[in-house]
Amino acid sequence: MTFLAEWADGDITFRFTPFARLDAQDDRRTHWDIRELKLDVTQSDWSFTIGADTLFWGKTEAVHLVDIINQTDGVENIDGEDKLGQPMLNLAWQRGWGRVEAFALVGVEVEYGFFPWSRAMKLAKEGTWDGSAVWGDSEERHQNFFFSEPVIHTSWVFFHLKDNEFDWSSYEDLGDTKVGGTVEYYYSDDFEAAEATGIFHTIRGRSDEVGLTNLLKGRIDVFPGEVMVTYAQIRDTFSSEEASLFVHHPKRIVDRPLYLLFSKKVPGNEQMRDRFNEGLALLKESERYDRIFAGAMTGIYVKAQ
Repeated sequence: MTFLAEWADGDITFRFTPFARLDAQDDRRTHWDIRELKLDVTQSDWSFTIGADTLFWGKTEAVHLVDIINQTDGVENIDGEDKLGQPMLNLAWQRGWGRVEAFALVGVEVEYGFFPWSRAMKLAKEGTWDGSAVWGDSEERHQNFFFSEPVIHTSWVFFHLKDNEFDWSSYEDLGDTKVGGTVEYYYSDDFEAAEATGIFHTIRGRSDEVGLTNLLKGRIDVFPGEVMVTYAQIRDTFSSEEASLFVHHPKRIVDRPLYLLFSKKVPGNEQMRDRFNEGLALLKESERYDRIFAGAMTGIYVKAQ
């Protein structure tokens, strides 16, 4: 039985789902629980839930060995399918690059900070923040961070404007090309080596948005970016008319995975990395993981202009 109330055309909802069992033959099976008692507030690009709720992330199998959100109701059933309502704070924020979901359970506190990439790396490297997401692999970063399992596999290409008939097959073709970039980014071994030896020169800005603006204004000819992320940034940064001017070259700079980095300066971060990997494995085995990235490709996480 669920009690539901709504206000503000459904943007604010209150839901109450109690559960109770009275067993006349076994007093130990007589119990009650609040499966749901929560207030949901939804706006155009964020949502907020507070109260008690039941969430499940996992794969389809007979016994769920790990459930990272809700405790199993062992009194009701031993098959692991029945879950207890869990005190919870859930904040979801939709941006052009995807959806952030944070769960604060009893005794667990999660905080997200949003910074320019170079500053995010510095804050995590020095241990001011516990970690940073998401980054490519490099020998230097392994000296300062514990790496998670791959969060996403990415494809990096050169973006240019439609009216620029850009083509390339090797880095030697870029000698007269004004190449953009972002400070602290490591694009690929071949890219960095070609840049370091002067085969081409880059003009690096403090953020991707700066680089894309330089591209739009003709200050650079090409800008390297990950396909899914960069198109999302373009949609989020420019008008629809301006966004339609951007295209990318089909040749890949590199295909590589990206990782969540945990600072080695923070005690206990290696164990935190292991816990994250456990939850990530569950998420990847569920339909939720595929839906997140399918939605990002179609732009459903971009706030309407």
